[in-house]
Amino acid sequence: DIDLLIIVEKSNEKPHKRMKPAYKVLRGLKIPKDILVYTETEFENQANEISSLFFKIKNEGVKLFEIA
Repeated sequence: DIDLLIIVEKSNEKPHKRMKPAYKVLRGLKIPKDILVYTETEFENQANEISSLFFKIKNEGVKLFEIA
């Protein structure tokens, strides 16, 4: 199972609509996957909440790729 968080700089779409292209690109992987797509601001706003998934991701997650 893959749990993937994609952070984008900006987006006018709602988070659930942002996920569709990611699922489409990864549909060839024949394993279960959960994909979240949030903006930098959305992520940072929630990442300091100790009980949030974003806090856990920020502190324990593994960064796979970053564009500088």
